[in-house]
Amino acid sequence: MPVHGPTGSAEVEGWELVRRYLAAVLRYKWLLVLMLVAGGGASVATTRFVRPTYEVQATIWLATQTPEGRAAGPFRAHELVNVSAWPDLLTSYVILDSVVLKTRLFVRPTSPVDAPLFRDFELAARNRPGEYRLTVSGAAHKYVLTAKDGSVVERGAVGDSIGRSAGFRWAPELDAKDRVVKFTVFTPRAASLLLRQRLSTTLPPNDNLLRVQLDGTDPAEITLTMNTLLQQFVATAATLKNHNLIELAKTLDQQLEYAQSQLRDAEIALESFRVNTITLPSEGGPVASGVQLTRDPVLTSYFAQKIEYDNIVHDRELIEQMLTQFKTGALDVSSLWFVNAVQNGPPELRNSLTEYATKSSALRAARQVFTDEHRAVRELDAATRALRDQTVPQLASSLVAQLRERETALGDRINAAARELRQIPTRTIEEMRLTRNVSVRENLYTTLKNRYEEARLASASAIPDVSILDQAVVPQLPRRNTARAIIALGTFASLGLAVLLAIVLDRFDTRFRYPDQIARELGLDVLGAVPAMDRRIKSIYGAAEVIESFRSIRLSLANAFSETQTAMVTVTSPGPGDGKSIVCANLALSFASAGYRTLLIDGDIRRGDLHTTLGVGRTPGLTDVLLDAVSAPDAVRATETPRLWILPSGTRQRTGPELLTSQQLPQCIAQLQSRFDVLIVDTPPLGAGVDAYALATATRNMVLVVRAGVTSRKLASAKLRMLDRLPVRVLGAVLNGIESNRLYEHYSYLPGYVVESDDSRALVKTNGRVRVV
Repeated sequence: MPVHGPTGSAEVEGWELVRRYLAAVLRYKWLLVLMLVAGGGASVATTRFVRPTYEVQATIWLATQTPEGRAAGPFRAHELVNVSAWPDLLTSYVILDSVVLKTRLFVRPTSPVDAPLFRDFELAARNRPGEYRLTVSGAAHKYVLTAKDGSVVERGAVGDSIGRSAGFRWAPELDAKDRVVKFTVFTPRAASLLLRQRLSTTLPPNDNLLRVQLDGTDPAEITLTMNTLLQQFVATAATLKNHNLIELAKTLDQQLEYAQSQLRDAEIALESFRVNTITLPSEGGPVASGVQLTRDPVLTSYFAQKIEYDNIVHDRELIEQMLTQFKTGALDVSSLWFVNAVQNGPPELRNSLTEYATKSSALRAARQVFTDEHRAVRELDAATRALRDQTVPQLASSLVAQLRERETALGDRINAAARELRQIPTRTIEEMRLTRNVSVRENLYTTLKNRYEEARLASASAIPDVSILDQAVVPQLPRRNTARAIIALGTFASLGLAVLLAIVLDRFDTRFRYPDQIARELGLDVLGAVPAMDRRIKSIYGAAEVIESFRSIRLSLANAFSETQTAMVTVTSPGPGDGKSIVCANLALSFASAGYRTLLIDGDIRRGDLHTTLGVGRTPGLTDVLLDAVSAPDAVRATETPRLWILPSGTRQRTGPELLTSQQLPQCIAQLQSRFDVLIVDTPPLGAGVDAYALATATRNMVLVVRAGVTSRKLASAKLRMLDRLPVRVLGAVLNGIESNRLYEHYSYLPGYVVESDDSRALVKTNGRVRVV
């Protein structure tokens, strides 16, 4: 039975796997070079169709919010929007659409040469975007405008307006020659979307410098677009700021008219009271109307408390009525300004009313520019609603509670002093109340009048909150060298693809390439490795390396037998071209050089040629011995090498396979076994028939020759499994034709350590001829 058990590990790991990949890459080096050349050429060709990308930059200064209570300086409105919202305004369609229309980014010619033709290109309100082709016939002075699908959009004479049916306002100056102009028309909003994708803004936290970048393939175009964008941004900011101031002035004007009417009513009421009471006497005697009857502190204090009590009651009731009307929406919270208690009450309520008026003005201004879905409008609307529905009513309710407490306290004090003051005319108290009411209305009117004049003055000289620090200039160099990147990417991609392809080809290679495949797939030990002989005999060190390889194999085979046992080995291979015959000849030479009486038997009775290699005749030989035409000792002939004999294949016979399977073969081997120390039998390949199996059965031992890069792994594995049913011991495998790389470093030899003797020889085959080295 065959004995095959691997001595090495069946797994390929670590550096061995890396060395295998390197060997595969070196084996397919021409494929690697070819793909590198192809990838580099394709990358260079691609760079001719890829335009470099340029970038322009600009910086915008953002003004901070105007502080309250400034000591000096011109009257200005507060900041238009929050600082963090300026990038959103810059990239809004209000600005981008205007820039697209001014720079005509909605039309894009395919060739930059045709760009001057579109300097006056405009779009009608209703247009048809898409890809178009303008074909001009200079001889006929005609043009044809076609769509992408080939349909004719319009025909006409050169000089007429082109594309009216498609919504174009275009009358280019065409010369009298044939030409084709291809271009693409976008909607302004689609062009704005494309512009927005190429536009980027940077605004660090707590910074007032807004940096803007724009990239594109045409440096002049992106510079013009950037500068137009900056100008439009500043103009839009100024317009919004002016609208905000105008709305604030309108709101103040409405409040001023209401305050003026309230002041007029208060003055009329005071005047009517004085007119009606001018002839009425008082308790202390007749006095002029409007003159106090006494300066007594008690009377003065009583009247002051009474007036204060009446005002508190009046203001409390008025606020309660207003709160009821606020809930039904019949009255706005701004009417609280005309309540005395609000004017002299807690500052939180006055601040909330002031903030409500400011937010309302800003909301009306924002709605004239943006839709209700805009973030600024939503924020202002939410803030206004919160002030109107929650903050102001809550503060007013708190003021009512305070007034009620003050009303109770004053009522108690007034009732206590009523006995002393019942004789004092109430007209004096009413006069004081009316006078105070006039004073309050006058103060409110003055305040609103001052704020109204400030708003008018600020709107007349509105200063935008943004300014351009540096404009864009035409870039001279692209942002990145796309040509180099494409060439490098193509080269590395082709290199990676070539390496991957080499590894894949190596993975699917059906031939033996590496030593571990013999142990893993065939289960055999490697007895030795023979280098590629035709590449080793060019120097004395190369020939010595070949000789040393067979010495290693000889040592392995000699230790496989006992000292009293004749070494009998059948040497074969899975298929033709593996070099088994030359291995047999050299192995026999090695044994003979070591002092063994060696017999080389040419068992390839069909095509054996060892007799020519060793310079003897073919007949008589093995077939003649098996036919009993000659005895085995008589058929054996000596060679020029001492202690080396050969039994040629003999006469060619059609019944040769039957002769090898007859009883004469074991008898012949047994007869020769007693005369020699070593018997080496050369056989046909395992795939050629039963010859190798019959000869191996006779010797009981087999050595398999495997040629790196030639022997099929599937064939070797299949043929070797047939030996499981035969009494044959497979001693191991011989690697033939290995290359000088690190995969075979365990089987190679250093030339500097080779010492040759006088009888060291080797048979090598070069260019189809065998010679001795």
